Amino acid sequence: MASERARKQTVRNLLLSLAVSCLVAFGFYLLLVPKGDGRSAGDAVATQSYSQELGQARRVSPYAVAAPEGLSRDWRATSVTFRKQGDFGTTWHLGFLTPDEEYVGVEQASEKPVPFIEDVTHGARETDRAAERLGEREWKVYDGPERDGLVSQEDGVTTVVTGTAPMRDLKTMAAAITLR
Repeated sequence: MASERARKQTVRNLLLSLAVSCLVAFGFYLLLVPKGDGRSAGDAVATQSYSQELGQARRVSPYAVAAPEGLSRDWRATSVTFRKQGDFGTTWHLGFLTPDEEYVGVEQASEKPVPFIEDVTHGARETDRAAERLGEREWKVYDGPERDGLVSQEDGVTTVVTGTAPMRDLKTMAAAITLR
């Protein structure tokens, strides 16, 4: 009987030691493991500077490269890509999040305008609405199931402003675009 009691007490002590060890380990985890990357929950996508890529693209591109000027600081650039040659010729992409955390992209290509527009707008189609003058260019309005768009075609270059943002934000971006 004494050995049975000693065995139960040993198991009990082992379980208590294990519970205390788990609590101590969890405490160290809470104190020492970093939480996130210092950004707030609304900053899940990192802001990216695009000035270097823009400068390089403007130096080597066969067309004037589009980029916005004068947007508020609440518009955050999140992606940038320049390709000298691809499926749509020379392409330029600049992605932003609006102040309401919606996506707006500025897209340009030197070749295949129809498939390029379909690709970057995810299948949006031209509407019968009259083109609008926004900033330096005339823009045709496109409506789509996932994204809407504004499309400008000049000098063999197709420029598209598209995204999940409402049309007012697409127009804000289109009006801010300068070409150099």
